[in-house]
Amino acid sequence: MGTLPKRSILSVWFARLPEEKAVVYNACATELESGFAQLSVALDEGLRQQELGHLRRTREAARLCRELAERHGRLLGSVLRVLDQESRHLAALPDALPIDGESYRTAAARSKCFWDGLLRRVLFSTRTRWLHKLNSLREILADISGTFVCTAEEISCGLSLTPLGEWAALEALHYDWNTCLQETVIHLKCLLDTAAPRELEGLRRELKALEKPVEQPALKHRAAAETASQDSYLQERPCI
Repeated sequence: MGTLPKRSILSVWFARLPEEKAVVYNACATELESGFAQLSVALDEGLRQQELGHLRRTREAARLCRELAERHGRLLGSVLRVLDQESRHLAALPDALPIDGESYRTAAARSKCFWDGLLRRVLFSTRTRWLHKLNSLREILADISGTFVCTAEEISCGLSLTPLGEWAALEALHYDWNTCLQETVIHLKCLLDTAAPRELEGLRRELKALEKPVEQPALKHRAAAETASQDSYLQERPCI
């Protein structure tokens, strides 16, 4: 008998995972999206305070953006690292589509997508393409998160000469960050769908180790204000 054809990324995304895989997926995806929702709330607040002309509150919002960006950048980067490491031990890997440059706004991310597309033409195996795409996403995230953190730091310290432009830059970086996040979540589900049951434990254990520690006291007072926005954001992810 011939081997069964691989399912497309789209069919995997809308399919239900078996329960043991869905538990792993939902725990990781929810934590990733919850952290990004907090960053989104902080960015919206900073943009609002900038528009109102409240300098002190604008700097406070920028400082919080930097803190949340550093935390979420570490988590998202770690998930991509785990996906890369665990993929190297799996017998089969999913097909990887090219990175769509039209889904990004910043010049640096679009440039990376362009070169990724060129290199993809000489990568013929499914395994090589999959691993190359994960590496490309890690590089895009590193550039996005690094630029975001530096820009937010300049605003929070009052070093920005063009604050309106800096906030616009943060908004564009936030858009690309979300694109990278969604790519990661999709690839997480595809990898779980492909992994054999005996291969699941290693991936589950590594992702479990990334779960965030107890919430920092300095950020606890913001939790209530963020809850409504997080709930609204998380509802956009399809049910698995």
